[in-house]
Amino acid sequence: MKVIAALLLFVALAAAATHSISMGRKTSPGVVFGESKEAFSAGTDFYLSTKWGHLQTNNRKRANNIIMGGNINPLGIFYVNMSVGRPAQEVSVAVDSGSFTMLVPGPNCDGCPTAPAKYNPKLSTTVSQYQCSDACQFCSDSNICAWSNTYQTCNLSDTTQTCTVSGLVFVDYFELGSLKSQGTTRFGVIDTQTKNFQQLYVIDGILGFSLGTTFGQKAQIYQLADEGQISNKFGMCFDVDGQGGLLTLGEPDSKLYKGELKNIPLIPNEAFVIELDDVKIGGVSIGLPESSYQDVPAGGCIVDSGTNILLFPDDVFNAVKQTFLNKCNKAKLHGVCDVDEGKTFFDTQCYSLTPRQLKSFPNIELDFGGIPMVLPPSSYLLPKVGDPSQRCLGIQNTGEGGLLIIGDTTMQQYYTVFDLENNFLSIAPLNKQNCKA
Repeated sequence: MKVIAALLLFVALAAAATHSISMGRKTSPGVVFGESKEAFSAGTDFYLSTKWGHLQTNNRKRANNIIMGGNINPLGIFYVNMSVGRPAQEVSVAVDSGSFTMLVPGPNCDGCPTAPAKYNPKLSTTVSQYQCSDACQFCSDSNICAWSNTYQTCNLSDTTQTCTVSGLVFVDYFELGSLKSQGTTRFGVIDTQTKNFQQLYVIDGILGFSLGTTFGQKAQIYQLADEGQISNKFGMCFDVDGQGGLLTLGEPDSKLYKGELKNIPLIPNEAFVIELDDVKIGGVSIGLPESSYQDVPAGGCIVDSGTNILLFPDDVFNAVKQTFLNKCNKAKLHGVCDVDEGKTFFDTQCYSLTPRQLKSFPNIELDFGGIPMVLPPSSYLLPKVGDPSQRCLGIQNTGEGGLLIIGDTTMQQYYTVFDLENNFLSIAPLNKQNCKA
């Protein structure tokens, strides 16, 4: 998810071992267009029944993996399970490299679904409220630090919608996988939530990984780095064929990728931003200048694990569409070449595709300084939630001057490492056999 109005952001720091955490995921629309809450939540019983996963602790010098739930369809999000307070209270939180705060629902949250777990401060013996200070967005009448965050890409039925959550700031201990914080952390407890926050229908809260500070402190993962428990890196992979994946805290896990990691420089920013040079369809450039990818709000391409699809600003989206249409002279792309104008996949229409028809679509390649990230047809033509016999386009238009974001559908073919020690986003082809929940 991309925060457009929020508190503060997260930063990262150094340390040692590798810890891999199984993650649950926000299902991207695999295409969720106009689906009801009931349809969106359908099929998630398995994820709910397994959402707490299993903790598998290996030698500190090796990866520690935590099994997770989630997938691209129908849940639309990846998440990990963490504990807050003493005694520990378990909650599931979205792994979100596109936002910056740790947020969990409170016991009396207005607008929160009743199904997910809640964090009740009254049940913790170590909790305190964070008194108002310069680190606060604003203050409550009782002089407690308060916050309000507004997100984009939070409603999978309509990614142009925004969703807002708000509440007070609390201070308590946390556990993430096998790691236990040595000190307390500050986080938001949600008191009010807009009911269109589709990605929180099943998942409890959000764990942001973006850079900066929040409530006057670093993000939780970077707290662990400061404490010497992990190095200043994290990585993730998604199970392409099933659900879930692994979140790696600290050094990369070599079992999760093939070949060597290739490094893409991170552009200085509070988000994880990299420089996109070109978009190719079936090896053919869409023909836009580099400025089309770089003169965008973040100065480049945001890498956001909290967004499940690919988001292009208007000029890029239209150029991609036209490049597909240009292929109709030689190819018969169902849903593009054999339908009326204004009724293609690019016009939010969904169509049934045979395996052969799907295979006839070209790959989409994103070129980052000579390092490609490739989406095969199955990664951008996604099963429709509620009717998996149809596929819809997993690419959406963010409008003129809009954001450029790669999400889970782009990342799912790769093991992706956010290396804050060397300021790289590092990628390598996924070892699918080992990235299993």
